[in-house]
Amino acid sequence: MIAESKYMGCVVRHSLKPQPCDPADGDRDAFVKYSKLRPDFGLENVFECPLLMLGPAASFRTKTPLPFLGGTIPMEELLGRDIAYDLRAQGHQAVQFAFGLAVPFPFTYG
Repeated sequence: MIAESKYMGCVVRHSLKPQPCDPADGDRDAFVKYSKLRPDFGLENVFECPLLMLGPAASFRTKTPLPFLGGTIPMEELLGRDIAYDLRAQGHQAVQFAFGLAVPFPFTYG
């Protein structure tokens, strides 16, 4: 017989960059993502700053179901303030989508 769950939980289906409001109690694998912009932005260095991300299948304990975890990463965090300022002056905007769909499931303790 399965013990009754005292906590709600969620499994995230995609890679994500956790936000300050996201739960921290859970099981996950972290990795560093090295992305780059398309070369037609006119930058000498198309590589973005390294991002610490959580991989798919990260699981968390929550008190209520959540629709997703993570969020978008603003251009300043991706590229640095100077490069972001230059791109905005050219009329460009870049963001990194770093959120994952959270599928609810009950946590049980055995």
